[in-house]
Amino acid sequence: MISRLARILAPWLAVSLAACSVNPATGRRQLNLYSESQEIAIGRKADPEIVAQFGLYPDEDLQTYIDHLGQSMAAVSERPGLPWTFRVIDDPVVNAFALPGGFVYVTRGILAHMGTEAEIAGVIGHEIGHVTARHGVNQMTKAQLTQVGLAAGSLAAPQMAERFGGLAQSAAGVLFLKFGREDERQADALGFRYMSRIHEPPAALAEVFRTLGRVSAGSGRSLPAWQSTHPAPEDREQRIRGLLADLDPALLNAPAHGERYKNAIDGIVFGDDPRQGFFRGQTFYHPELAFQIAFPDGWETSNTRQAVIAVEPEKKALMVLTLADEGDLTDAEETFFSQDGFEEEGAWIDRQDLAGRQFRFLENDQERLRGGVAFATLGDHVYQLVAYARPDDWSRHAHAAETSVTSLRPLQDHRILRIKPRRIELVTLERTMTLEAFARAYPSTIDLETLARINQIDDPHTRLAAGTRIKRVVGQDPSRP
Repeated sequence: MISRLARILAPWLAVSLAACSVNPATGRRQLNLYSESQEIAIGRKADPEIVAQFGLYPDEDLQTYIDHLGQSMAAVSERPGLPWTFRVIDDPVVNAFALPGGFVYVTRGILAHMGTEAEIAGVIGHEIGHVTARHGVNQMTKAQLTQVGLAAGSLAAPQMAERFGGLAQSAAGVLFLKFGREDERQADALGFRYMSRIHEPPAALAEVFRTLGRVSAGSGRSLPAWQSTHPAPEDREQRIRGLLADLDPALLNAPAHGERYKNAIDGIVFGDDPRQGFFRGQTFYHPELAFQIAFPDGWETSNTRQAVIAVEPEKKALMVLTLADEGDLTDAEETFFSQDGFEEEGAWIDRQDLAGRQFRFLENDQERLRGGVAFATLGDHVYQLVAYARPDDWSRHAHAAETSVTSLRPLQDHRILRIKPRRIELVTLERTMTLEAFARAYPSTIDLETLARINQIDDPHTRLAAGTRIKRVVGQDPSRP
């Protein structure tokens, strides 16, 4: 068995040894199974999926501003020849991330929380560092090698591999495709390096971590880019401040371009964009598509660009509303039931303007789920609502699902049809005042705590000098009538 295993692994080991090279950004030897052209191909393939999932923020001037800043930093990196692309995505979450090959994304959410150009340069430089250090494809390499180990284990115990191999490979993908502490430290240091090279004051990167710490502590929801393996924001802030001791004093005092940055983000959308759909209670409204639908009381709801989802409190039933790919109701229904594993059970809802069928989902000839699917034509679109549960639970939830389906109808409330997103507005103080006084003089549709976070202020009683430009948020809170 040992000799057989060695023969199988020998080609992989040869590839692994050949792929061990010195990384140009870190100067360290790195095991990598992907060439640069493959790395670029990975990013190019994934980029349209990212754009489709989040959407690009519709402001050409802001997109150009961020791309220009990113390109200037990428040009002084160790990999200037990559097809670098810098995009602002239309997402309210405070986040930034990069794909292999030079595709970097910042959310409008993180832009709203930064205060200077130097700070967003620190965010972009960090993401460039992940790319130049090849962190993404390095993690993919680890995942590939783990799968080789699982395949080798399958030879020794095929029954075990058949039962648990898929689960183990899935777990390996989740574990290895997240950046660990050392990767984050490297990206921080590289971002610091690139900021210095374009004369953006690197001290601003420490302020980035202070801001992210405030957001993480006070927003009530975690930051997607931060995993439990990553260094705490305060530790990263202290590490960056430690690097400042050896920096040229002239660079320490370089302009942070706060006014230029604030001009760029003045008017940016803040929070969820109600034009893309929003909830009031259990009712979902979509002004752009002009429809509304109600979900059962107590069900947990969420809205994404691809689907509206409702989950039963005990997680025993699920509803998913999407646009059907087909523009005809009958074609949409036929496409759904043409999928392998679905078996039609007969009429579920029978209305002139809506077609619905119950179905069973079959896997390995064993019944796994039971549910219903309904299709409705509203305007120029066909909507598909799939509801399902385990067979023993479906009968308890079928009526709730049918009630939601029959609540789907055109949106006619003109106040909702005309609703606009909230936006950041910059106000120049005419006199010295505290943030608390500012909130009274210039009301926002966010609470004082959130107002302090987006202005990077720890104490709302801190006095702010006349002439300071302060952010506020204007526009209607969509969750309130």
